[in-house]
Amino acid sequence: MSRREAVSTYWASKSSHITSMLLKKNAAVIDALEKPEILQLLPSFEGKSVLDLGAGIGRFTTEFAKLAKKVAAVDLCPHFIETNQEANGSHKNIEWICADALDVRFAPEQFDLVFTNCLLMYLTEKEVQVLAENIRLWLKPKGVFFFIESCAAVTHFSGTENYYAHYRSPLDYEKNFNNWPLIKEGNIHVFEDLLADPFKCFWLYARP
Repeated sequence: MSRREAVSTYWASKSSHITSMLLKKNAAVIDALEKPEILQLLPSFEGKSVLDLGAGIGRFTTEFAKLAKKVAAVDLCPHFIETNQEANGSHKNIEWICADALDVRFAPEQFDLVFTNCLLMYLTEKEVQVLAENIRLWLKPKGVFFFIESCAAVTHFSGTENYYAHYRSPLDYEKNFNNWPLIKEGNIHVFEDLLADPFKCFWLYARP
């Protein structure tokens, strides 16, 4: 089974629920605390154009749509996109796209902010580089890329059968984006406080 097949099959088996999105039993508690923390880390997106890449059921699509001029919400799972649409159908500034992050296409310089949350861990090293180049092209000249990843002190792959996840060290991501101007980086405190996990990490980069 290829990397793409493993990822698609795994997420296709998950329900369109917050517990599936976070893969934690106390997902609702984590979500309530994590979401405001992450939103405070983002630059203002009011009146801006946002790409929510790997949008899932719309945890952040909802927040982006409240202030952004337009939002593109992309996910590879049709049932996640359907739930996202059901939750956010009242917003007229959202375009929903069911596609793999590596297959979706946009015209150059479309977005002020590209946001991903635990997406790169499901890509190979080469695919991370390909996606980074695509994102660079999609961003406007002063655009930014914000991403969160589940990391590890020592890089390793998941040992779970038919589940592709690459738990890179934070240094691995920094190497992948070493030609992007770094604005800020750190870890998500909610995961550290509730789960003793200091390796839920974030980065905010400017377009090179």
